[in-house]
Amino acid sequence: MLRDAESNIVGTVTLKLRNASVRVRSKKTIAKASLVKISASAIVVSDGKAKSVAAKLVRIRSDEWGRQLAIEFKQPIGIMTLAPSGDGRFKLRNDRYEMVGLVVDGKTGAERDIEVGGDLPEGTMRFTTDMDVMPTLAGGFSFVESAFPTDAMVAVMDVRSSAVAKALSKTVRMEYVIKGIDAAKPSRLRLAYSPKTGLFKGSFRLYATTGGGRPRRRVFTVNVAGFVVDGEGVGKAAVKKSGVEWTVTLESR
Repeated sequence: MLRDAESNIVGTVTLKLRNASVRVRSKKTIAKASLVKISASAIVVSDGKAKSVAAKLVRIRSDEWGRQLAIEFKQPIGIMTLAPSGDGRFKLRNDRYEMVGLVVDGKTGAERDIEVGGDLPEGTMRFTTDMDVMPTLAGGFSFVESAFPTDAMVAVMDVRSSAVAKALSKTVRMEYVIKGIDAAKPSRLRLAYSPKTGLFKGSFRLYATTGGGRPRRRVFTVNVAGFVVDGEGVGKAAVKKSGVEWTVTLESR
């Protein structure tokens, strides 16, 4: 799991170590040397979308394992420091991100592995969005708040094939009829989920209107992306080019 400087979950990191042998040639002899190949990749959520970020392959001699190493990811992560410890664990971090694999269990007080991904429970889950700040609108438009997915129920479909689909937004009574808004599913929230990576992503709609007898309408697409950690989802929703971003959660009922 990848956390930012404020301890928000913003992605996942995969780190792989492989042993390899190479031939080292000198003027008189040819000998084999043992190497460790370190490869890393990450998935980072930014602006409501998930981005795959690769790192340069690192090769070290096996006897060099134990010292700090620089793992160079592409942006937005940048260079992270890999610091192994004597008990077989390691830390991977920089001033913006940190890889976290363990958490303290609130009941037992013992450390346990963080579970990223996995199958979701069949039935429905609750999708919530903290929409405290909205994009600025001009021309007399205002958002239709009754169409916000602030408390929407999501139907979990076909767990084994990893599909979360056909989100069922709350049924609301529209203040007035606006063409294109389904009163039963006003936000048109749709999500897809991968148990293997823990990533969920999708979109929903925001509507703005001028109101009145013949209201004009604007439609905004909001991108959603996040990760299911220990059975519950957390992520971000963003309106493109607005600079506005919200926290979203996906929880069991």
